[in-house]
Amino acid sequence: MGGPGSGNRLWRPTAAERRTITQLAEFGLAEEEIGQVLGHGSDTIAKRCKDELHRGRTMALGKLKKRAFKMAMEGNTSMVIFLLKVRAHWRETEHVVLTGPDGGPLQIAASVLEMKLRRLELGIGADKPQEAPELASGEKA
Repeated sequence: MGGPGSGNRLWRPTAAERRTITQLAEFGLAEEEIGQVLGHGSDTIAKRCKDELHRGRTMALGKLKKRAFKMAMEGNTSMVIFLLKVRAHWRETEHVVLTGPDGGPLQIAASVLEMKLRRLELGIGADKPQEAPELASGEKA
């Protein structure tokens, strides 16, 4: 069996290697890491061991889901909320309505730049340069 860079495209994992690949995938190792352990490239591992990779990742997810469910059943409120959001599609929504004073229409003030552009459109003060108006902080705009 060829090692890294051997060019052996006919590598077929043995039953023991397949068990190792499943285990390593279950532990969360990436294909590249599994390839390093076995002496093969990540592409080779991905191509030749799809079932083992999928099985290992599925087993890991199953264990995590089992643990999360157990935590929820033991009274972990955060886990109950998390599982309901993820598995039962619960959502926390907030309805926000923006209004002006006394529930009236929202008043939006134009920015200094918008006011200057509007003045130019109307031809007001186009003959002479305008000094920037002072802001409430005393700075010039």
